[in-house]
Amino acid sequence: SVAPETPLLVREGGKIKRTNFAELASRYGSGKYARVHFDVLSIDRNYEIKFLQASHIFRHKVSKIAEIRYEGGRLRASLSHSVIVLDEYGNLIPKKVSELSAGDLLISFQSYNFSSQSQSSRGFLPVKTVVHLLECIIGRRSVLHHFGDVGEIRTKKEAVMRILSDIGDISVSSRIQHEKFVKLVRLLRSMLSVVFIERIDVRDYDDFVYDISVPGSEMFWGGGDIPVLLHNSDERGIDTVRTSIKNFARSVPLNAPFKIIFLDEADALTHDAQSALRRTMEQYSEICRFIFSVNLSAKLIEPIQSRCAIFRFRPLSDDAIARRIRYIAEQEGLELTDEALNAIVFVANGDMRRAINTLQSAAALGMRITAEMIYEITATARPEQIEFLLRKALSGDFTTALRKLDELRDEGIFADEILAQMHRSIMRMKIPAEKKVEILNRIGETDFRIAEGANENIQLDALIAFICLISEES
Repeated sequence: SVAPETPLLVREGGKIKRTNFAELASRYGSGKYARVHFDVLSIDRNYEIKFLQASHIFRHKVSKIAEIRYEGGRLRASLSHSVIVLDEYGNLIPKKVSELSAGDLLISFQSYNFSSQSQSSRGFLPVKTVVHLLECIIGRRSVLHHFGDVGEIRTKKEAVMRILSDIGDISVSSRIQHEKFVKLVRLLRSMLSVVFIERIDVRDYDDFVYDISVPGSEMFWGGGDIPVLLHNSDERGIDTVRTSIKNFARSVPLNAPFKIIFLDEADALTHDAQSALRRTMEQYSEICRFIFSVNLSAKLIEPIQSRCAIFRFRPLSDDAIARRIRYIAEQEGLELTDEALNAIVFVANGDMRRAINTLQSAAALGMRITAEMIYEITATARPEQIEFLLRKALSGDFTTALRKLDELRDEGIFADEILAQMHRSIMRMKIPAEKKVEILNRIGETDFRIAEGANENIQLDALIAFICLISEES
């Protein structure tokens, strides 16, 4: 995990901005972890730099912190945190900060252009990676002929490009050769580059450090003016299961027949971590019991589900949430208007934790809580705004509906939030069942396409156009 001042790039409502973990924590609550609603600059396994959806922000306290100074920037991280490095096979792998030393290489990127997604062959790559890939492609003797006795630990991409150019046509006869060749070419064409660590100092700290979870990638860019690639060490991986959880599970309970381990949001555990956890459950079943709370039970592997009794809880009623929020506001001396209370209930949608986090975030801005504050800090549209948008689209007024959609996007409201609110509104609206089915089906398709990486602006515009078209057909 990294220090609160660590900068990172996020995309909210289609707008890219630079922020830091301290600012994000103030918006999403000060608990151990919280759900977030933005994209963070990350990378995929093909070395393509892109924005990917983040799911949670985490924090915990540490007593020591490492200050890493590297070419172009500075990063403060806990000793257990991991950065991403390139191994000799060209794979992106995590390496703990405690294992780094001056002279090691971190991954950065060169001259990234967010608007054009342009590519560049500038920058450096680790020599061990380039040599290994070239040896697999053209043989060790040819590599020594072109590379010579390399004493450096990194080399310019242009130098590798010249070697490939000098070789000319490369005969790739095996599947392994082809895979290595493709990997090398992707590295050369990518925006990735490596930078030297100049020095590392470990200091006393005793404060919070932060992390962010990026499902499907588990990597994000953060750090100084030149960011470096970091690995989210959010305590939901296999190492945590093998150490912290297993060590506690195998300890003998005192004055009790068994111990209880409660894992909140266990569906966020990686697949490998869940597999390791299953073995721990089996091994210490006589002295330990597990309780899992999840948002989506389908994300838990079947072997764990089969060993559990499943209890499903409905969302809380609006009245229950309103009573609790009103009670908390009274105890904290907050002035909560009726409109603000209704807004919190709407935003929570049956989730008490989200309701309390929303109230806490609003209270950080002032003692008087208004509906405008609630909708703004949660990046949520007012229900009447969404209903107005849908009514105009259903009446065939495409121009007005699109203008309202643009207003919502300008307010920084995410596409997934707009779709979720459209779904809620459509379910309540009194329109013909056939038309409701068509719209809900298209909302689902749009949500899936955006989740798969489609352009959210184009998809939302197309959804509004579709609703206008079916209104003309009826």
